[in-house]
Amino acid sequence: MGDKKMKRVAYFFPPEFQIYFQQWQLSFINVLAKYFIVDFYHHNLHCKSLLLHKNVNVFNYALVGYNTNNCYEDIIEYIPRRVTVENLEYLSNTISKYHYDYCIVNEKSPLPIAKSFINKDAKFIYWPTELYTTTSKVYGAKRSPLLINYEKNILDELDLILFADKNRE
Repeated sequence: MGDKKMKRVAYFFPPEFQIYFQQWQLSFINVLAKYFIVDFYHHNLHCKSLLLHKNVNVFNYALVGYNTNNCYEDIIEYIPRRVTVENLEYLSNTISKYHYDYCIVNEKSPLPIAKSFINKDAKFIYWPTELYTTTSKVYGAKRSPLLINYEKNILDELDLILFADKNRE
């Protein structure tokens, strides 16, 4: 009996979140890595524990800065300010090297990035803690109306939505 090739998962974490505060996320990724190759995309990674698993690749796109001719007009308005055009160019180039079977997107802000760059036949799993809400229940911060509209427009294109709490709108 031959070994089956492991499926590949792209996991996008919000650029504004600090992963070291999200221990349950790290645990989830380490469980995923038992069954899949996981490419973890984050903007500001300060956690070495993910790097210890042989099936987890970490792409920290905050460390990049080079010139690009592409402006990404179709998604740039939805992207948090700290994600530059150079970061998007790096993501596009990096993601295009792989064919993903699944894409897991945690929260709204990385959703436009994932939908723009991941191969179209990948199964999309969206994991919001708050769906449609204008104010974060966790941080009390105002959420971008642009991102909320993007979220509403794209929900029908997603394969699965995981709900994090029972008080969903």
